[in-house]
Amino acid sequence: MSVSPAEVQAGDQISATYEGDLVDSRGGYFYLENSEQEPIAGLWTDQHESGKAGYTTDLDRFNMLDFAVSGPGPDKLMTPSGLAPGEYRLCTANSRLQACAKLIIV
Repeated sequence: MSVSPAEVQAGDQISATYEGDLVDSRGGYFYLENSEQEPIAGLWTDQHESGKAGYTTDLDRFNMLDFAVSGPGPDKLMTPSGLAPGEYRLCTANSRLQACAKLIIV
């Protein structure tokens, strides 16, 4: 999995693309992790039933629906607003295989 652009401001949109086994079956949900690899937000792609990318920083309310997505993407995602500048990891949350990509907030 890769994200583009890999350097963004908080609240910006990114695109995720996929290779290998992730192309066949992946979920539409992700965790954004801080530098200690702790989840700080849950994100969903524009492939969501609402048709819009979104996120929540309230992980207790991060409800993942059971839906699979296939193909190389790109899937659109929204980065949470208010993130401090630094290095983060975007990781699949409901995919059969886990994948992560580095994301830098400037």
